Amino acid sequence: MESEEPFQIHDLWEELISIPAGNFQMEHMNSRDSAPYREVTIEKPFLMRKYPVTNLEFYRFINESGYKTEAQTFVDGIVYHRGSFITNFTTLPIGDAYLY
Repeated sequence: MESEEPFQIHDLWEELISIPAGNFQMEHMNSRDSAPYREVTIEKPFLMRKYPVTNLEFYRFINESGYKTEAQTFVDGIVYHRGSFITNFTTLPIGDAYLY
């Protein structure tokens, strides 16, 4: 299934929210063995999409960027490099903030 329009980085700019620097309480996923909340510090403000990436958006990204999914890759330890690639592809500096 080919996309009708090429993927454009500005497509990622829809409905961004600003995440300010500061501290907040985050719930532990495994709070049974630890305190229910932990303090998290965000050192630099950034912009984040309001909604998660859809399957169609990810499909277009992998087809148009050459990105290989985990199912297409059999090399151990490649996850970090692929994670860095998608972050670099979708991260744009905007003033003192970053778009993720």
